Amino acid sequence: MKKILNAIFTLVLLYAGIFTFSAVKVNAANPVDELKDYTITVDVRNDGTLDISYDLIWHVVEDDGEPFEEKMARLTSELSDLFKQSHKLEAEIKEKLGAIGYEI
Repeated sequence: MKKILNAIFTLVLLYAGIFTFSAVKVNAANPVDELKDYTITVDVRNDGTLDISYDLIWHVVEDDGEPFEEKMARLTSELSDLFKQSHKLEAEIKEKLGAIGYEI
């Protein structure tokens, strides 16, 4: 059981890391906010489920001047891409759990 929880925990951290680094990469060319610090906490409950919490500290650098409608169109497109990555990772987690005898 401990081996399974470690595998799940590792996959969750990778999953969280993709979104964190994707957000940094998107804003690196023209930063609007500066991420000062972040903490991702994963707690394993007795029933094997996970509680994941995020603590972000940021500073608003400046207004980028991008009109709201254009920004929302761009951001929703980026979010759609991130959701696609999320679904791929979810399928991979299910596949890996299935390979060791735990179907979801």
